[in-house]
Amino acid sequence: MAAAVRARSGRVYVGLCVEGIHGPCAEPVAIGAAITAGDPDLTSMVAVAGRGRRMQVLSPCGNCRQLLLDYAPRAEVIVRFSNGRVARLTAEESLPGAFRLFG
Repeated sequence: MAAAVRARSGRVYVGLCVEGIHGPCAEPVAIGAAITAGDPDLTSMVAVAGRGRRMQVLSPCGNCRQLLLDYAPRAEVIVRFSNGRVARLTAEESLPGAFRLFG
């Protein structure tokens, strides 16, 4: 699994899920890469999985949605619904009624 976040600067930061018992999801790795690079103003995020050209969009898990909500509530998140439909939501829309760490 891989994830990419785009910052307002236009730069794209990627993260990979390192499979293992305690490995983090790809989304926090990508978010951390952007923040570490001093580019924390995130505008969009997508997670994908597959092999070669057979990649498909994955919806972020609840923890990853909360993390994105905490750091970039207005960022666009590309999600895949159980019926296969792919849509764009803001981080706020992707986790309704969420706990808000920063207000």
